[in-house]
Amino acid sequence: MFSDLSKPAFMIAALIGGLALFVAGFIIALEVRSTAASPTPRDVSLDQGWENFVWTGANDTDPEAALECIDGKYSVAYKWTGEARGWERYVPGHCDQVGICNMTSLNTYDPLLVMMTEAATCMGMPAPEGPPGPPGPQGPPGPRGPAGPQGEPGVSDVEVVFGASEADSTPIKSVTVECPPGKVVLGGGGDINLATDSVAIFAEAPESTEIGAPPTRWSSGAYEVVPTDEIWSLEVRAVCATVAP
Repeated sequence: MFSDLSKPAFMIAALIGGLALFVAGFIIALEVRSTAASPTPRDVSLDQGWENFVWTGANDTDPEAALECIDGKYSVAYKWTGEARGWERYVPGHCDQVGICNMTSLNTYDPLLVMMTEAATCMGMPAPEGPPGPPGPQGPPGPRGPAGPQGEPGVSDVEVVFGASEADSTPIKSVTVECPPGKVVLGGGGDINLATDSVAIFAEAPESTEIGAPPTRWSSGAYEVVPTDEIWSLEVRAVCATVAP
């Protein structure tokens, strides 16, 4: 559509077009301010000739889709790009030709200058999404929900079981305390009944009767760090309880 223009005619058209774009820039700027707060879809009436309006739809909209409401009634559309301080062009039906179209998308509030070949009305131009409103008041509490199912029993029937060695001067003593049947050991410890520090605990641990089974007894051992003829004993306690499987 551009190759048939003679050089003089092309220069005149470029001069007129440039003047129109310059004037339209001010008009579009005014329209941006007047439509920026448009809360609802709007109808845009466009007369034959150069017309301008502001795209208020979503960002990254394809120009063909954005201008579908005036399809067949315009020959070229320009978009002002504030960052580049220039114009991008969209020529319907000719964007497959190299160098004709450089407008690839429209963003909200992009100003457009369109050459209308006949008057048309773009019905239902989408309105931009407004900012989120303030949070509403706290609603009333909801009804109580149904009770949940009975949970698995945890630890119950906790008791402490004691055991003791003979009170004599044997240099090494050990005591194992068994939990009652059905209970497991949760912990334990040993005490030495002697006034001096010549005897010490050397081992304490829970024990199981089967490999992989939970421990059901506690063992502690003590020995004479310094040989002594004093009488001493080892007392052991085990904390036992019923634990759900």
